[in-house]
Amino acid sequence: MVHALRTNDNFSKDFMAIKSDMSKAYDRVEWNNLKALLTTLGFVEVWIERVMFCVSSVTFSTLINNQAFGCIQPERGLKQGDPMSTFLFILCTEGLIHMLNTTARNDKIQGIRFDEEGPMIHHMLFADDSLLICRANQNQAAELMRILKVYEKAAGQQVSTAKSAITFGSKVQEDVRNVIKRITGIHKEGGSGSYLGLPECFSGSKTEMLAYIYDRLKDRLSGWFMKQLSLGGKEILIKAMAIAMPIYAIYSKLQSVVTGQQAWRILNELESIFARVFKSRYFPFGEFLAASNGPRPSYAWRSIQFVKELLVMGIKKKIGNGKTMSVWVDALIEGEVMRRPLMKNIFVDLLLCVDKLIDEDNRCWNLNILHDLFFEEDVARIVVMKPVFEGEDFWVWQHNKHGSYSVKSGYWLKNRMAREEEIREAEALPSLNELKSASWKLKIPPKIKTFLWRALS
Repeated sequence: MVHALRTNDNFSKDFMAIKSDMSKAYDRVEWNNLKALLTTLGFVEVWIERVMFCVSSVTFSTLINNQAFGCIQPERGLKQGDPMSTFLFILCTEGLIHMLNTTARNDKIQGIRFDEEGPMIHHMLFADDSLLICRANQNQAAELMRILKVYEKAAGQQVSTAKSAITFGSKVQEDVRNVIKRITGIHKEGGSGSYLGLPECFSGSKTEMLAYIYDRLKDRLSGWFMKQLSLGGKEILIKAMAIAMPIYAIYSKLQSVVTGQQAWRILNELESIFARVFKSRYFPFGEFLAASNGPRPSYAWRSIQFVKELLVMGIKKKIGNGKTMSVWVDALIEGEVMRRPLMKNIFVDLLLCVDKLIDEDNRCWNLNILHDLFFEEDVARIVVMKPVFEGEDFWVWQHNKHGSYSVKSGYWLKNRMAREEEIREAEALPSLNELKSASWKLKIPPKIKTFLWRALS
């Protein structure tokens, strides 16, 4: 969305995005509002009472000289770190979401929409951070602030204007920007800050932009040799320092395998908002696997395109109702290598789809058609396959048991592709890998584990 504000002529002239930050968001949650919201959403009364008991039974004491004094009973707030608190806070934002959706339906605010068939995006929420998108004019800016004021009053929240920022379209006039800043009370312009440990806008050299991760980790670990830690101690120190780094930034260093999850979502969850946004922008009339970069692509889309090659190497299409699988174009015959069926006849219907080979009444293959079109070897292979008749055709990931892409299996495949020749040579030699793996599972001190592993290596 932010990329569109900078590069898309349709949005850079008169759109903006407000990144709002709620001050002490968890501490300000009103219990009465939370209970009323849960009731409105239709939760069972018994469940609501149990949740509210967990929320409201908290007490605090003051430590003075290592002794607890007093008993403070709060009347609002959620405890950060509690697994349930995050979900309850997200439910609290349903009121804000409802007001934004209602206002958008009444055309009082307009978000970004790349295509008539695509979704309109006027807000994106993550915990206590919000990205609100609308046209850069006085009316819509005032309407957004009105919604935030109502939400503040109802939910007990307060927008921190000092920490919030506005990102204007690159071609929005300066006088318009100044008027909107006065209306919103937000004078800081966004784009140069960070969010979840990453820069708000990805532009220029990504290596230089993310070099701070390496530099920061190097600085924190530079005192090793003076401390004379053992190998086991160094291992523990590395893990502790790495965990303390921004996890999203670390993931960005594993771009090709982590981004594979997003590519997998686009491929398999076509009705999700995430997939619909990318489809409306980059391939409105085509298929994801055939989509190109297009003009002025965002960093996110280029990352997804980059990982698509890895995804294609590990997926295969499974038959559901057969309506989207071509008999003569798609690799239908399963084996060591997926392949197309051989043509038994000279003249065939090149547009024939797999659903025409299925007997819908008996929910099985139509053997007469199979024997008419294919050789016996291919017929035998097709009959063994079990289509999911009640569902659509779908993709599966071949390199794990559950058939869905994972970072672990993606990294394994990428590593195998990059070191294919080396792996082939290693597999021909005696292997100590099982012993190495077993050494890490022993219940012994870390330094002895490291010694055993190095001895076996």
